[in-house]
Amino acid sequence: VTLDNNSNKANNAGPSVEQPPPQPPSHPPTDWEELLRDRSNKLAPDDRVRVQQFFEQRYNPTPEQPLYKMKIHEQRGRDPVSGQEFKETFYLELDYQTFTSKQSKKVKRY
Repeated sequence: VTLDNNSNKANNAGPSVEQPPPQPPSHPPTDWEELLRDRSNKLAPDDRVRVQQFFEQRYNPTPEQPLYKMKIHEQRGRDPVSGQEFKETFYLELDYQTFTSKQSKKVKRY
């Protein structure tokens, strides 16, 4: 009876432990889709298609170019402490050799 209970406990613990790991792989597409939706006021239509192809199909429309960097977003603001105006420009770099992406930011103060 102890073996049956332990094996039942192991079986009960197994599925509940196995269910959460499949969920995280569905999150990365959500992240890039949110990026395109929420922070892409400077993204050209052709680059939007390129980003979708990169993440969904792992497709490079320009095979001779293994790295592609694009401006995706720009926002202006004022530093609350100094009152100085600034502009933040966000970039997305797609690496077609490793199919990884990197975001960067440039801040210009006026």
